[in-house]
Amino acid sequence: MLSTLRRVGRPTSALLVLLAALGCGSGSTTVSGKVTYKGEPLPAGSVAIHGANGKVQSGPIGADGTYTISKAPAGDVKMTVVTPNPSRATRKIKGEVKHPGATDGASSSPIKVVPIPDRYKEPDKSGLNFTVKSGEQTINLDLTP
Repeated sequence: MLSTLRRVGRPTSALLVLLAALGCGSGSTTVSGKVTYKGEPLPAGSVAIHGANGKVQSGPIGADGTYTISKAPAGDVKMTVVTPNPSRATRKIKGEVKHPGATDGASSSPIKVVPIPDRYKEPDKSGLNFTVKSGEQTINLDLTP
């Protein structure tokens, strides 16, 4: 490699070294984990990862609080968590809260919407700052009031 760098000259070799260094921090990976609020699994919502390069990827939160985000940006990131607005995301049918579109005879199970502090919706206020490395990674989010 050294002989190749000598052949292409100093300006070009410096550019190659710079491009190689920039390539190390870029890319994407899969991030998964569990979201809890006050120690309990958050049963609905979504998690988003905001990369330093402006790239944003998100994934839904399952009923058990788990999430998975494919193609998450690598490097220093900020994360946000959003839960559904109870008045928009659900409706009340005969005393039970059900998924939107459910009918009286539907067998869909009730969903529990847990409101969380608004700061978790904003990348610069959430306090959920991490460094995402290449390869699959687990990041558990323990939200507090």
